This record gives sequence, C-alpha cells and structure tokens, in this order.
Amino acid sequence: LTSDLLSIVGKSPCKVSEESEQAINRQTALYSLKLLCRSFGSAHQEVFVPVLLLVVDIVMVTKEEKNVMGSALLCIAEVVGALKALAIPQLPRLMPAVLHVLSDRKELLTNEIYLLSAVTALQRVTETLPHFISPYLQDTTFQDQLESLMSILKEHIGHMDREQLSAHQSELTTFFLTALDFRAKHSQVSPVLIHSVSFGAKSLSFLYQSDLEEAWQVEGGAVDCLIAMVMKLSEVTFRPLFFKLYDWTKSDSKDRLLTFYRLCDCIAERLKGLFVLFAGNLVKPLADVLRQNNTSKSEMFCSGLLTWVFGFMSVPDELIFDSERSEEKNCLLLQLVLDVLQKIFLYDTQRFLSRERADALLGPLVDQLENCLGGPQVYQNRVIQHLVPCVGQFSVALADDTQWKTLNYQILLKTRHSDAKVRFSSLLMLMELASKLKENYVVLLPETIPFLAELMEETALADLVLSWSQLRTRVHRPAESPPVALTSHRVYERLAGLCAHRVYQHEGRAHAAAARAYSEAETSSSSSSSSAALRGNYRSAFLQGPVKDYGNLTFEDIAVDEPVRGSKSVRAVGSANQRLSEAVQAVKKDGHTAVMLGGDHSLAIGSIHGHTAAVGPLSVVWVDAHADVNTPLTSYTGNLHGQPMSYLLYELQSKKPIHLSYDIDAIDPFITPATGTPVVGGLTYREGLYITEHLCQTGLLSAVDLVEVNPLRGRTEDHVHSTVSTAVDLLLGCFGRLREGNHLPNYSLPEP
Repeated sequence: LTSDLLSIVGKSPCKVSEESEQAINRQTALYSLKLLCRSFGSAHQEVFVPVLLLVVDIVMVTKEEKNVMGSALLCIAEVVGALKALAIPQLPRLMPAVLHVLSDRKELLTNEIYLLSAVTALQRVTETLPHFISPYLQDTTFQDQLESLMSILKEHIGHMDREQLSAHQSELTTFFLTALDFRAKHSQVSPVLIHSVSFGAKSLSFLYQSDLEEAWQVEGGAVDCLIAMVMKLSEVTFRPLFFKLYDWTKSDSKDRLLTFYRLCDCIAERLKGLFVLFAGNLVKPLADVLRQNNTSKSEMFCSGLLTWVFGFMSVPDELIFDSERSEEKNCLLLQLVLDVLQKIFLYDTQRFLSRERADALLGPLVDQLENCLGGPQVYQNRVIQHLVPCVGQFSVALADDTQWKTLNYQILLKTRHSDAKVRFSSLLMLMELASKLKENYVVLLPETIPFLAELMEETALADLVLSWSQLRTRVHRPAESPPVALTSHRVYERLAGLCAHRVYQHEGRAHAAAARAYSEAETSSSSSSSSAALRGNYRSAFLQGPVKDYGNLTFEDIAVDEPVRGSKSVRAVGSANQRLSEAVQAVKKDGHTAVMLGGDHSLAIGSIHGHTAAVGPLSVVWVDAHADVNTPLTSYTGNLHGQPMSYLLYELQSKKPIHLSYDIDAIDPFITPATGTPVVGGLTYREGLYITEHLCQTGLLSAVDLVEVNPLRGRTEDHVHSTVSTAVDLLLGCFGRLREGNHLPNYSLPEP
C-alpha cells in the first residue's frame, strides 16, 4: 500500500478546480501512511524510509497548502519515531524545515491544527534523536522559536476559563519556573551551552550562543506569558505562586534575581495596588540589593575600616555579581529594583510604608546618589530615569512630616559630597521632592536654604547642568504612569552621630575642631557641651590674636549599622571620620595648624588621615590613659574609640611633621574628672603641660586632637571648670604660651 499512497501524496492538481479535492486526497493518504507506520513501522523500517523522504520534501515547500503541510508534519512525527537511527540522514533537511515552520508566527496563530502538528513533529524528533539535533539548532535563531512558542501559549491561556487554568496551574507553574531559568542557564557557560525547556511533561533541548541581549528578549516572552496567567488568578491562588517564585531566587544562580525583579516590575504594573499586598516580604531583600550593589563606600573609612575590622579574615564580596559582564548585570539589577520600588510606592493606597519599612529603605536609597557603578553615562541614566523618580514617589508614600524631614536632610548631606556629579544628582532629587510634596515642602525650606546657598556658589556644576539637562529632555515617561518617585527610610537620628566641632585659627595658623565619631556608649549632648565650653575659653584666651572659626561639622548617621565582627558602629564611625578628614585637609591646604576639639578618640582616625593626606608622612604623639590598640578580635566592648591606634598602625607609617592626639583622660582625674573613662594615677598637671610645651618648641607641631572632654561627667561645677581649664591650658601650651618660670629656648642668664 505504501507505494500507491505515496503516488497519491506526490500528485499535483492539473486544474485549479481540482485543488480542493486533491488536497483532501493527499491528506487522507498521509493519514493512512501515518497509521500504517504506527502499526508496522517498527518491524518494517526499510519500507517507510521512502515515506520520510517524500514528506520531508513536502514540508520544505513553503507554499504548500497548510492542511497538507500539517498532515505531513504529523506523518513525520510518526515515521521518525519508528525509523529511529534510519531517520538521521534526513535531519539536515528535516530540522531546518520544521524550525522554519515554527518561526511563522502568523500562520501558527491562525491555524491551531497547523500549530499542534509542528510542535508534535519537533517534540517527536527531539525525543527520538536528542543527541543528533544540536548541529542544526546551533545556527538557528533560537530566541525566535521560543518567543513564538511563548506567544502561542499566551494566546491559549487568554482563552482558558478559570476552571481550566486552575486544573493546569501546577503543570504550568513547573513549566514557567523552567522557562524563566533561561537567563540563569544562559549565563553559566560560554560561548555555547545546552538549555532545557520543559514543555508540559516533555523536554526540548536547545543550543545557543551566550548573549545578554538574547536572554533579555527570550525572558521577556516567558514573563509576558506568565503575566497572562497571573491576571486570571485570584488573590488566594496567586499568593502561593508568588512565594514559590520568591523562594526560587534563593537557590542556584544569582541571575535569577534579575528575572524575578523584572517579573515583579511587570506584575506590579498590571496588578497595581493588589501587588502591594504581597510586597511586604520584599522590603529587606530590596534594601539588601541596594546596599550590596553600592560601590560608593569611602576608600579608607567605609571599606578600609571594614577591611581592617575583618582583620585576619577574608573580606566579603561587595557586589552581587562578580563574574563576566558583572558590571552590566549589577547595573541592570539596580534599575529593576528601583523600578519595582517606584511602582510599590506609586500604587500604595494601604499605608504600605510603615515606619519600620521606611527606615529599612531610606538609607540604601539615598546612598545610591553616591553609587557611580557603570560609569558616568550609566550613572546619569540611572539617577534621572530610575533613582530620582523612585525617591520622589517614596516621599509621597511616606505622608509623614517627621520622615520627610529625615529624608530631606539625608539628601541635603549629599550636596556636600566631593564629587560634583553626586552634588548635582542630589539637587535633582531635591527638586523632585519639592515637586511631589508641593506646599508640604515649605516646612523643610529653613534647613534646605543654607545647603542651596552653598551650591549656588559652585562653578563645577555648570557643565553638568548643561549635559544632564539635555539627557533629561530625552527621558520618556509613559502617559499612563505618573512620574516615578523615591522611597525614603527614616535614618535614626543617633545624637552621637550628629555632634559638632569647631575650627579655629591663631596667628595665621588654623586650629580645626573637627568631626566626632561616637560609639554606642556616648551621647552627642556631651560632645556639644564639651566643644562649646572649650570653644568659649579657647577663643577668649586668644582675643589678642586672630582666630578663624571653620564651623561645626555634622555627620550623616547610618540607620542600619549592625556590628561587624563585634565592632560597633563601624559604618557610622567611618563615614564621620571621612568628613573629618576632608575638613582637616581643607585647613592644612590653607597653611594653618589644625585643632580638633571634642568627641571620643576614634576621631583621630579621620584627623590623622586628613593630616597625612595633606602634608605627607607624619610623626604621631599619642597621649592617653589607654593604649587604644585593641583590634576587633581583642576588644571586649566593641567600641571603636578603643581601637583607633591599631587601625592607624595598620594604615599609616609615622614620619616628619607631628600630629598630637591628646586624650584628656591621660591627666589624673583629680585634675580632670569630667571625662568618660578616668584612670587614677594619670599625668600630673605639670607633666601634661610639659608634653605640649616641648612639642611646640620642636617647631614641627602640625595638628592637634583634644578629645574626651565631657562636662556631663562632672559631678560639680568645679569638676567641669577644672577639666575645661586644663584642656584649654594644654591647647595654649601647644601654641607657645609659657607657664610662669618658663623661659624661651634661646634664653641666657644676664651678665653680672
């Protein structure tokens, strides 16, 4: 029968009127050949080899009638399954033809039988000869095939009712988890790798070239298809699916994070306020991504101090991705996270941003102003198109004037950053904040105006204003979506992190009272009172000479500053010391002698670093009742004010100009009782002054720290007066005041 049936299949109609009847006859013959092969093909393989040759010829004809083509594809599926290895010689013609059929999306979507026939043929060939099809897939555009399949599945899901979808939800979920893994599998092998996509209960293997752009396109098809299913689910059925997807990101490849947050962005856009109901579990992971993918930590204090704190252990990776093309992936992840947050804030109508959630997000979001990951152009795009809109919307979602104040102040602090790009980005963010809060921003103006006044004096921002304004005109926001806004988190105003220090000048030499970095046991009120007391007494003692006041330093605190290997407030202390270092460098560049007043002894890290950065190698004289040489592994308390000397020895080598770091608790508490950690048996008044006078006479004294003066620790007014007066005498001794009975170095006895 096969030869007679083949002759019918191979006939062409003589007249146009015969085309319809001939097509039916050919379909019937192909169907008969398929049934014969199913019954006798395994036992008579050679008989059906000519059948495969002819049906492949039919499939290769692109203008063939589609019903005949569909019957031929079904016949191919049956014959290949029966012939097995005997079908291998036909693969060079068969595989390109079948893949070409799958790429014809228009025909597939309009003819369901044609679609099922093509998928069945490919499935049977893949199952029968899985080890022989790779050469034919390698040169094909795989993403077109998978996108076509996803588009077809999306169309079918759209026509399914909820009962049908519920019956197949488990199987579809398994399929989507595999399909969404395309990016993760795609990035693991280069340049060529095998990827398996589960289609129902079956499996298709494809070979493709590693490429991030292709992964983005293919993944987009899978995401769109999954969204079509999500839109048909109820809240009850969507919840377990969402958490299953979330758990899916915690295993295997980190690339799953990219896929998951892209999916969240799309779901949030479609579900709007409903998605916010599921977003509570994302707050900490989103904050962690922002924090971990931030390269802005200071070179010495935030990463250097952390490196030292980890000490003898390995330093943790800073960025999430550290493999090939990691910078692109990290930048893409940041953009996706910011977009997800923006949509959460935009569609929040249920007070999603509680104080706790706002606190968790504010710091990591505002710190992105300093994150220049990806280079200048990528940074500009990220700030303008993602970060600034996100922060603006965040402020709207806060709806709390106390949190607005915290957010505004954290942004204002960034306007004093050393990088002009960061300062300008901060200004853009302030503008977005004002536009979102409207009249509510009026209460924030008093603290904002001084910062804006500083920016108005700058010339470094001019070029950035021009180039960035051109970029902003190219930013397109969809008409249906309001401008994106910022999420803010209230940074705890730890008083110890916002203390002030004064800067002075005497006889052409500046005395810089600089930053103070407190550990947990200290309070800012003690710092303010100590610096105020010293400031008044010190300036009055020098009324006959010029004293330049460089102003108070305020420090940005870190809301989430967990202990690192037992050391407390590492990030806050590092950030404060960075600011102090910059202030000391400014004083030294003016040619003055710097004096830093107030604070605990951990501020010596910043003052000495700034000093050596400005003048080069130093000699350091450390006067203290305690050695302050603890390391994170030897400290019982974890307070960093007991560890600065150890850190400085780790970072610096001492030479030449002298930096005096004087802790008032080195003096016996009978003389200076108003200090945090007094030690009986300390230096006498004369011994303490001798040190300062002797160093002054060397002519090399270049900077002075005077720390740990704490009037709040004095039990009586006499205690406070004695401590402050002694501290002022020590400072005056540093700059040449002689006690009664002293004489100048060149003094000689008079002739009789």
